[in-house]
Amino acid sequence: MSQKRWMTLGVILLGLSVCGCPELTQLLGASNTTIQLVNNGSFPVTVELYYHDDQLALESSVKTFGEKVEITVAAGDTYSLPVDCTRLQSIYIDKAELNLLGTIGPESDTGVYRDGSDFNCGNTLTFTFSHPALPIELNIAFSAS
Repeated sequence: MSQKRWMTLGVILLGLSVCGCPELTQLLGASNTTIQLVNNGSFPVTVELYYHDDQLALESSVKTFGEKVEITVAAGDTYSLPVDCTRLQSIYIDKAELNLLGTIGPESDTGVYRDGSDFNCGNTLTFTFSHPALPIELNIAFSAS
């Protein structure tokens, strides 16, 4: 095969990997998506999140058939979890609770984020938790980079 054909094949594979096709991106070496939980608050946050291998799964299916991660992130701390791209096609936080007094405190959640539209294989999915000076609410910001 000529050099021009190899280059064309490489460009096609690279283009297809951007579309959120996990099999192709795995071939190109970007096989993990990292979940990152960042607590920018002054109190611990207990997080219950779910992820699923189907990017079109409904929220209820993600929770029922997906993988559950439950962790408490200390104030000012960060938790990271790399997950194979084929296993993380949709993700959401079912419950995040600001632990003011034990398990008493405001709660929050997110909608479902999906591979191909909200993030791509190889991204770091960052959920950042914050609260106002008077901690009457818990805010969750999402970013993919």
